[in-house]
Amino acid sequence: GQIGIEGGVIRYGGDGSNAELINNGGYLQIYSTTIATSSSNGLYTSGGYSFFASSTKVSNNTNGMYLVGGGSNIDDTEIFDNSASGIYVNGATTTVDVSDIHDNINGVYVTGAADGDVVVKSSDIHNNSYGVNVASGFATIGSDSIHDNSTYGVLDAFGSDIVAAQYDYWGASDGPSGVGPGSGDAVSNHIDYTPFLDQEHYLNLNNFGNEI
Repeated sequence: GQIGIEGGVIRYGGDGSNAELINNGGYLQIYSTTIATSSSNGLYTSGGYSFFASSTKVSNNTNGMYLVGGGSNIDDTEIFDNSASGIYVNGATTTVDVSDIHDNINGVYVTGAADGDVVVKSSDIHNNSYGVNVASGFATIGSDSIHDNSTYGVLDAFGSDIVAAQYDYWGASDGPSGVGPGSGDAVSNHIDYTPFLDQEHYLNLNNFGNEI
């Protein structure tokens, strides 16, 4: 089935490993809605398709979104102040576009993703401990502003797959620090960060991280 939520406030739900909002196989559309203050996850998906847009805010949960299966498109959404991850992706097809992700432990946490399944683009990822933490699998991170993340801007913790993080701004004109050449947010090994941007500017990218 199909469910739409617009202009709602969903708070104080979740119990144990559950969430305030669960999608196990339907088509869920959310607009201009606040999802906050869950004792566990704000949203949990294990199937179906979920779409977020138009000033939706997800905050003060354990994980803002816990995406295990199905597909999610997160557009124009602010995800902040979650105690673990803003977005936790475990094998789900996920696109994040024009969103503000800040003040979480992990802005975006990725595990078990196939090449091309997780795309984060044209978003502001800042003031997390880890901007994007790729525990295993792949991610494409392009045309983002990644800055003021205290430990890593992008970390490839597993280290066996190359994470594409091109055309990003790293908070400094000379590029990322860590294994990078500059003084911006740190990147780890196995991050393809070149070319990088020397100022904030959002390019128009397709889902493969190529400028269009």
